[in-house]
Amino acid sequence: MASSATCSDHSNTCPVCLDHYDLTKRVPKFLSCHHTVCLSCVQQLKGLYKLSCPVCRESTCLPMGGPEKLQTNFYLKVDNEEGCLKHKNQPYLFYCATHKTLACQACTILDHKESKQCELQDLEPALKATKMRLREKLSVLQTKKGHQSGILSDVNKKMEFLNASKQSAERAIDTTFHQYLSVIRKYQQTTKENLQQSFTQKHKTLSKKARAAETLIDELETHISEIEDALHKNCISTAVAVEAGLHDDTDATKTGSLLPKRASNESWLCFKTNSQTNLSQLETFLQSAGQIHYIPLPKVVFTEKPENVQKSDKPPSISFKITHGTSDVEVDYSHLLQVYIKKPSGKRLKAKKLSCLGNGDYRALFPRDLLYEGAYSAEVTLADERLEDGLVTFSVK
Repeated sequence: MASSATCSDHSNTCPVCLDHYDLTKRVPKFLSCHHTVCLSCVQQLKGLYKLSCPVCRESTCLPMGGPEKLQTNFYLKVDNEEGCLKHKNQPYLFYCATHKTLACQACTILDHKESKQCELQDLEPALKATKMRLREKLSVLQTKKGHQSGILSDVNKKMEFLNASKQSAERAIDTTFHQYLSVIRKYQQTTKENLQQSFTQKHKTLSKKARAAETLIDELETHISEIEDALHKNCISTAVAVEAGLHDDTDATKTGSLLPKRASNESWLCFKTNSQTNLSQLETFLQSAGQIHYIPLPKVVFTEKPENVQKSDKPPSISFKITHGTSDVEVDYSHLLQVYIKKPSGKRLKAKKLSCLGNGDYRALFPRDLLYEGAYSAEVTLADERLEDGLVTFSVK
């Protein structure tokens, strides 16, 4: 083995087994130290991941795929085509087109007899024919490769476009999200400001009520103390004096004294409150709430009296007109009106639809199953809940 290792690396024999290189089992393989060993010996000498050169002992790392993937030494003359491996390297003389293999003289006698109808060809024309077939296959493979290269190029372009589209969509999503977030934050701020304004206004109103109530309580406690003192003294002069002093003050606590006088043909929307106040405060509140202090009371005139409306195939309806007395103001109250018909049983039925016909004319439609038997009373109610501290209502029957 040692003597074989000293053989020239450029000979046609393996330095380990001393056999001639061929293109089957004894393919000459380059090691990293540039020495050559046949594939069969490499497979015997290899470790798990590397092998040691039998000539210089330098380690060679095996590539992925094993020893077969080591580089082949094509500079050496390989005896594969010089002789038949089955018959002691006898030279190849023929090519068997039937079995697509080379044949020596012994092969023609033993393996390729005429009885097997093998088509034997001389080597030179067989080589030309084989090269021609290989060129045709090479052309086909190159065409397929070019086609697949085109597909790969197109796929790569589409991948680049897909990535760019994804990035663009992500930027658009981020932009839209920030816009929505900005709108939401702005709405949040506006809502908080509106809440603060409403809170401030209501707090101010409640504070005024509290101060008015405290003032009234103090006055009432004074009057109560005076009355209790007069009752305790059991003196007629003291009792008369206390009663005389209380007369004007107790009248002043009536809500009616706060309302201004008005013309007989005018009415105004009553402001209901449970707290003691004064006229200037009431006027200021009504003006700040967007209301005119004196408003002619709308009057309802029925153009068809409910008791004269008979049952028919059409939905039951009531027509009426709203006027403002001497005022020329025309207002559409359809969104504030509620119309009812009261049955003899006392049950009230609400109109399912109310239409403004213009010029103050209205028509209210009731459910079709309403039976008109006997007289009915009609009621039109106007409700406005926009005032801060009360409800403005009136009814006409």
